[in-house]
Amino acid sequence: MKDVITQKGIKSLEFSQKRLDFSPENGIFEISFITNRRKRQKINSAMYKNFRTENDSYVFEDAAVFDGRISVFVKDASPCAKAFRIKIENNGDDIIEYINFPIVSAACNMVSSNGEDTLFWPSMEGVIIDNTDNSYSRLIDDTCGGGYCGVTPGAAAMQYMAFFSPKGNFYYGAHDKDCELKDFEYRFLDEHRVEFDCRLYPNGAKSYDMPYDAIIAAFDGDWQDAAEIYRDWLYNSETVLPKKLYLRDDLPDWLDESPVTLLYPVRGTADTDRDEKMRPNEYYPYTEILPIIDSYARRLNSKMLPLLMHWEGSAPWATPYIWPPFGDNDNFKALVKAVHDRGHVIGLYASGLGITTVSKTLGSYDNTAEYEQGGWKACTCKNLDGEPIFTDLAFVRSGYDVCPSCEKVKDVMVKEVVKIAEADIDYLQAFDQNLGGLPRFCWSEDHDHPAAPGSWIHKEMSCLFERMNRAIKDAGKDMQLGCESAAGETAIRHLPFNDLRWFTGFRQGIPVPAYGYIYHEYTNNFMGNQNGIHNFLDLDAAPDNLLYRAAYSFLAGDMLTIILGAGGKVGWGWNAPFDGSYPDNDRIIEFIKNANEWRRAFTKKYLRFGKILKTENANSEKSVAAVYSDGRRLVENTVLTRRFEAPDGSIAQFFVNRTSDFQNLKLEGFDKAARLYTSVTESRGITEQITLAPCQIICIIE
Repeated sequence: MKDVITQKGIKSLEFSQKRLDFSPENGIFEISFITNRRKRQKINSAMYKNFRTENDSYVFEDAAVFDGRISVFVKDASPCAKAFRIKIENNGDDIIEYINFPIVSAACNMVSSNGEDTLFWPSMEGVIIDNTDNSYSRLIDDTCGGGYCGVTPGAAAMQYMAFFSPKGNFYYGAHDKDCELKDFEYRFLDEHRVEFDCRLYPNGAKSYDMPYDAIIAAFDGDWQDAAEIYRDWLYNSETVLPKKLYLRDDLPDWLDESPVTLLYPVRGTADTDRDEKMRPNEYYPYTEILPIIDSYARRLNSKMLPLLMHWEGSAPWATPYIWPPFGDNDNFKALVKAVHDRGHVIGLYASGLGITTVSKTLGSYDNTAEYEQGGWKACTCKNLDGEPIFTDLAFVRSGYDVCPSCEKVKDVMVKEVVKIAEADIDYLQAFDQNLGGLPRFCWSEDHDHPAAPGSWIHKEMSCLFERMNRAIKDAGKDMQLGCESAAGETAIRHLPFNDLRWFTGFRQGIPVPAYGYIYHEYTNNFMGNQNGIHNFLDLDAAPDNLLYRAAYSFLAGDMLTIILGAGGKVGWGWNAPFDGSYPDNDRIIEFIKNANEWRRAFTKKYLRFGKILKTENANSEKSVAAVYSDGRRLVENTVLTRRFEAPDGSIAQFFVNRTSDFQNLKLEGFDKAARLYTSVTESRGITEQITLAPCQIICIIE
């Protein structure tokens, strides 16, 4: 075997066209077993004194390490790709909790260390990591299964990572059509060495024969080329995705009309408000919002989707008992009717799977008795010791996450969602906190599932989604369900419209629209509530940063969002202070109006239904698009661009001036027969250069 693999891991991989060199550190695999006493027992390949090769496999067999045999299989998958599998033959009684495989460590010189290396992480719809901060990697443990991490299908939908370096790029993925539960994580061992691993959760099996290939491939290019590798596999796999959007007839018409989501609370001004601050605000009574909806609908010339927060009759985010609405229910009904009479749609936020015991926002709400006496104890997610996993979301609630395998959980969720659907709500972001549609992990021995995490989790969630959607239909309603973050691969068919979280990638790097690149033909989501953006960016240091974020979303194929601050003004994002600064409202409204006209015009076949294609940067000047809270500056082209291919095979490229200034753009490489649209109604022949007005959008049809 040409490849150099040692007990401490992969040293190099030989391809017919390239060679990849690694820095082995912690072995090629690590396995965590759960003993009969419910304790973890970990082994890794570095613990073996030696191993042997058998044809295309490496065999690890040493009773002093593990009573059984572990085989690692390696084969060529393409001229520049290797396929890996692992087989664990266990002679003992311990079950497998997880397998980290294949582990690779690479020398790196990251941008933050004055180098050129970066990596792609699939969390939060895709982010380029350019620094050696480990703060937001490796956060999966007993108490967290649905946070901002690399778990898939969950906060990370895509099953791959990538590394970019002048010394060579590599793609690191799992080509698993069944989308089994995994966690893709990176970890910097020191300033100049990074480790990649994929943690597989095999349903608490005693032995395991990996049924799919883990792929390590050498490639040229950028994050788009890595996404192409995954998309090419996905489109040719047997992964169960819904029909492409242009073929679907089961979705409501309003989704095709690209409504602008209008997010606002009816109590308080932020999730961090407490008691005396969590009182009705200027958007209550509910109908107080109607003049603002009318104003935005007129200025945007668009259908609107007001999306309410802090509306629950219990307490904000106090899952699962949230109905009826807070306060004046008749006024709430009047709002729903008035919104529909105006031709708009209306939605609500909810907070996923859990049982709230005490509200942090309203100290008067105490639901402990229901938890103690209502059968919820048996339904809580349990840790390895069999103890309920206590959930302390310090900014909103205390309580317990609950396991979707329990019938009570499903029954309550279905009953609550039907109440909301029967109130003629059009959209429910039902699974806030359950990023991508994933619940917290559960190790319970008493539930109707294996006593360790695995694919049973997303199968139970799919069952829950199906029951909820069926109950909505049986009630004669057409309410759509969504979640926080983009839906994971197993949830896309159930959750067609979701609250994106790409902007949280600013915490540790640069967001890139990999999710849209891969899945846009199957789902369109909305820009997201931009929660916490004031913590990630210095908003006043680059005042056009909201224009940049809106342009980013538009070019990712997403629907646009307005988050209200005080006085009906467009705010920077949810939880940004109402009494703080504000973006240029006229400018952002102008941009969203233009963007939505493009989404609904003849270019709908690209922006709603199209496939995103690899796109080179626009030939424009560069400037600061955003300033991070630590003072780092994100420098981007003043004109952003993206290419789309429509279902009919035609191609359009959109260009957006993301600034409040005029910008010059050179147009190169287009055929003379291409048509340049300077608005949805005005076109002319192609030209070599054009000047774009502030926040202008143009399109070239090839």
